[in-house]
Parts: sequence; C-alpha cells; structure tokens
Amino acid sequence: MLRLGEPQRGDIVTFSSPRYIGLVPRHLLIGKAARVLVSLDILGLWLPRLERFGQALV
Repeated sequence: MLRLGEPQRGDIVTFSSPRYIGLVPRHLLIGKAARVLVSLDILGLWLPRLERFGQALV
C-alpha cells in the first residue's frame, strides 16, 4: 500500500516529515479495502480506467 500525507494524530508510527510519501509495511495495515479509488491501465500508456473508479471490490 502506498501512503500519501501525514499520519493521524496519536499514531504510534512516526514519520520524519508531515509530507511523508512511501510504502507502508503490511503488518501496519488495519481494515479492509472496499472500493477502487484510482485505476490505471499499465498496458495502455498509463491512462486512467474511468469505469473502475469508485467500483466496489468483491
């Protein structure tokens, strides 16, 4: 999972910058994904796949 932004206040994990961008270790993830936020076609010049935006995951 790619993380953008700053950690929530009181978060156990501290990052060196409030503008932290990077990968989050799997053991720190909580919860479950429910919808697609952004989807890109890696074989089609990285264009967005608009039909997948907001689609529920099964």
